[in-house]
Amino acid sequence: MLAHINAFGPPAILCIWGLGVSERIMAACADSYKIYNSIDAPALRIPHEVSRHFDLILTGAEWQSEAVRARHPDMQTAVMPIGPEFASPSTFRPLD
Repeated sequence: MLAHINAFGPPAILCIWGLGVSERIMAACADSYKIYNSIDAPALRIPHEVSRHFDLILTGAEWQSEAVRARHPDMQTAVMPIGPEFASPSTFRPLD
């Protein structure tokens, strides 16, 4: 991944889905908007030196967003519901 970034430049938006990201990748993408999808429990299972680089952390529930803000008070979060809330009638509707 780092070789690709070095060869072609950092992306405008970097989305991380999972645990396998290093601070070296985050530093190489310093100008990218960085999003972490944290639907696991606990909310942040990555080291602080990595998580501090994100611009937005997506969580699965408000309690996870609260855990993120406890670790990074100024971090932006957004709840992306999973489970029954994800398939609620207000989430999806027929497209006429």
